[in-house]
Amino acid sequence: MKLKYYLRGLGIGMILTTFILMISFSGKKMSDEEVIKRAEELGMVMKEEEPLFSSESQMVEQTESQIAEQEESTELIQQTEHTEQTESTEQKTDETQTEFYHLIIPTGTVPRIICKELEENGVIDNAAEFRQYLVEVGYATSIVAGEYDVPYQASYEEIYQILKAGPN
Repeated sequence: MKLKYYLRGLGIGMILTTFILMISFSGKKMSDEEVIKRAEELGMVMKEEEPLFSSESQMVEQTESQIAEQEESTELIQQTEHTEQTESTEQKTDETQTEFYHLIIPTGTVPRIICKELEENGVIDNAAEFRQYLVEVGYATSIVAGEYDVPYQASYEEIYQILKAGPN
């Protein structure tokens, strides 16, 4: 047979298939309410969820607020620990006071909070300068969580060496 007969048969087959599919898929379309109603009839349960974020800026705001809440909780933990340390120090007599500040670094604490705590407790004079020093020596991103005894009269280099050596 000739090629044109095969092509003609193929074309007619495609056209018939298209018509059959159009007829079979032209059924009634269900609205969202009808789909939900039918799902409930079949026993499906809808889970109530928070709506998804409508924009990227809302996601960024939520992430920033979560970070702020985490930092606040870390600061509260440190303040509580500091209060407990202060109370125990106050119970000691003046003769037994140590020349060290007992620094506790929880996991995930950022250098800004550590420097601020050292400044608030009189170990260093300027938290921003010490944080900049840690950045310059390349240690700001690798501080290990733990407990450290930091002398009150220590230089930035000495404090850096204590932190670098690891927890007590």
